[in-house]
Amino acid sequence: MVAEIETNGECAQSALKDLVCILKQMGLHHEATGTIITYRAAWLNDDRMQESLDNMLLDLFKHSRNLEGQIAVTGQLIAYSQRALSEGRTGWMIRTGGCKNTVSVHRRLSTLYRLRGQAQMQCGLWLDAEQSLLKALEHERLHAKEEDLSINIDRAACLIATGRLVEAQDLLLHVAATASLVVSETPQAHSNTHTKGVGGSSVGTVRRVGLALKALIELLERFAVEVRKVADELERTAAVVNSALDDDDADGALGGDMSHNSGTQLLGDETAAAAAAAGAGGGG
Repeated sequence: MVAEIETNGECAQSALKDLVCILKQMGLHHEATGTIITYRAAWLNDDRMQESLDNMLLDLFKHSRNLEGQIAVTGQLIAYSQRALSEGRTGWMIRTGGCKNTVSVHRRLSTLYRLRGQAQMQCGLWLDAEQSLLKALEHERLHAKEEDLSINIDRAACLIATGRLVEAQDLLLHVAATASLVVSETPQAHSNTHTKGVGGSSVGTVRRVGLALKALIELLERFAVEVRKVADELERTAAVVNSALDDDDADGALGGDMSHNSGTQLLGDETAAAAAAAGAGGGG
């Protein structure tokens, strides 16, 4: 198999993919990744092959939790899909569960942007993640009637992490209200089975409501903590200001007493001098 790949024979591409799959099944994700990186240069001008290898890399990076790799390879896959979109392609062939299926290019882009955003979130790149999720939502709206609420839940996490709590609260309230409305309008809402998903995701609507409400509760609890911190800080500031004002008042009162005493003493001295002068005149 390796010989077939190295000699770039007729079945070299299939041999490379088969070898990567075998290594993956053995749990040798690092070796599988290295194999792709080593041999992919043989087909630099074959976009279809490069895209296929990038799809395999993305799967390997997800299994090995290589976040930097996921961010990099989703960027390459997004570029392929955007080029296809600019060329007028509307469908995209993907392989799931051993079967080939066709999905819209917009759905493909939505999935890739969301995967990229989630990897960026785990790396702490909150602003970049927010932009990726916004792009995911943009493409989601172009292929589905109802937006994927779980994307908005991830967006809310980005808003919370960047300190925009009011925006996050509004977004989560929107998620909870929208998902609750879907649940109430679904005939199976009161059965033991999951209702249909919103926006084509495999996550059930009921679960989404739970996620949104849980995130909202956590956010409100965080609000309460932040408000308590602000209130405590205001109380400390007020105590310092009041103490300073009290010191100023005390200094003013002390200064007034000293001025009054000085004036009284001066008046007494002037009276005594006048009396002495009068006595001296009478004696003359």
